[in-house]
Amino acid sequence: MSRQGCRFSLSATGFAIYRQHLTPVPTTIAHPVKTLREHSTNFEAALSVCLADPKVKAVHKLRTESRRLEAQIVLLRAMKRLPTFRSEAAKALAQIKKLRQAAGRVRDFDVQSGRLYKHAKRTRAGSLSEEEKLGAVSDIETMLALREKRRSRAAAKLVAEIETRQAKMAAALEKLNAALKPAAWRSLAVTELLAITQREFARTRALRLRQPSADDLHTIRKAAKQARYLAENAESVAATAGAKRYEHLQELGGEWHDWLELAAAARRELGRRHAVTIEFVTLRDGSLRRFRAALEQFLQPQTAVKRIASSAKK
Repeated sequence: MSRQGCRFSLSATGFAIYRQHLTPVPTTIAHPVKTLREHSTNFEAALSVCLADPKVKAVHKLRTESRRLEAQIVLLRAMKRLPTFRSEAAKALAQIKKLRQAAGRVRDFDVQSGRLYKHAKRTRAGSLSEEEKLGAVSDIETMLALREKRRSRAAAKLVAEIETRQAKMAAALEKLNAALKPAAWRSLAVTELLAITQREFARTRALRLRQPSADDLHTIRKAAKQARYLAENAESVAATAGAKRYEHLQELGGEWHDWLELAAAARRELGRRHAVTIEFVTLRDGSLRRFRAALEQFLQPQTAVKRIASSAKK
């Protein structure tokens, strides 16, 4: 199977119903401007930790905080009656994107290595003959060694990127937070928060495609991740439930994308007919089916209505 998408569709009427009925009951409020300051502080701290030693957890934290910060700016842009901050936001986002991308390249190698380690462990405990096990594990270790080398180079580039941009990033975030300081008191009801979250997710063009490509599905996965971070602005039954639904979609999409990349890498590095490549293709196809099924269920209007009705009762 090539880099492929899936077949699903939702009629215009169905999609409208899906949007219309995602209206949870408010139980608490969010404070988006204050939360922006918190995410800014966390992001700057993650930069410093990564600069000192870009280990796996440090890079993951930096990548996550960059996405949370971007999502928070999306939320603030969707709100009304805020001071002018578009210019400051654009400058901050430009810096965040460069750092996120540099961290993302390292993180990709970490994720792939993690899956390869686990797969090698399962292979050793599997039912293959000893000779077959040795051959498969040896080839997986070859792939791991290559990723470790590439990871080292990518980490060095990440450190250089942080050194270049850290001061600019701090200044851009300070200006952004200063521009929004007069609105630090602003709160957002959970109904408004989840309405914005749903609207932003529904704007994803790939959701409307009859046969989305692999890139389209990856875009949907990233949109689900952003929606999760938006929903996590408030602590309530409805907000938590919404965040969990998006997180489930995000995680299934992430699993599929990891095996998509590893299957392609195995084909390049080991050959199309190699046993490891064939196994990775099987894992890719299985994770794609699970992601497709979850996405189709997520977009079913009646399912959405039932979920929200259940949340409302709580």
